[in-house]
Amino acid sequence: MHFNQHWDVEGKHAFLGASKYHWIRYDLEKMKRIWENKFKSEKGTRLHKLAAFCIKERVKLQENGTTLSMYVNDSIGFRMTPEQVLLYNDDCFGTPDAIGFNKQVLRIHDLKTGEHPGSFDQPKI
Repeated sequence: MHFNQHWDVEGKHAFLGASKYHWIRYDLEKMKRIWENKFKSEKGTRLHKLAAFCIKERVKLQENGTTLSMYVNDSIGFRMTPEQVLLYNDDCFGTPDAIGFNKQVLRIHDLKTGEHPGSFDQPKI
C-alpha cells in the first residue's frame, strides 16, 4: 500500500489529534478556551524570541510601560545574556530567559507574557 506523504506536518502534533483525545468530550466553551490558550502560548513563544533577539543585539524598546519593554530594556541595562543554557547534569538543566552576573550579584529575569502571576520558585530552581 502507498500512503500520501505530508511533509509539512510530519513530526508535529495536531490540535485535534488522537494522542490528546480528551477533546472529544469538551463542550463548546471548553474547546474555545483550549483553542485560545494554544494561540496565547504561541504568542508567548514569539515574544520570548523577540525579546532574546533585542537583548542579544542590544536593541532597546520604546518605554511604554509594557512588561516586554521593561524586561528587554532592563536586561540590556544590566548587560544580561538571553536564553543561556545552564547545565548541572543531564537530569538538571534549564534556560533562563535572561541571566547576568556582575559585581558579585547574580541576576535572573523571567519574562511573563501570560495572564498568571509569576512565582519565584522557577528562578530559584
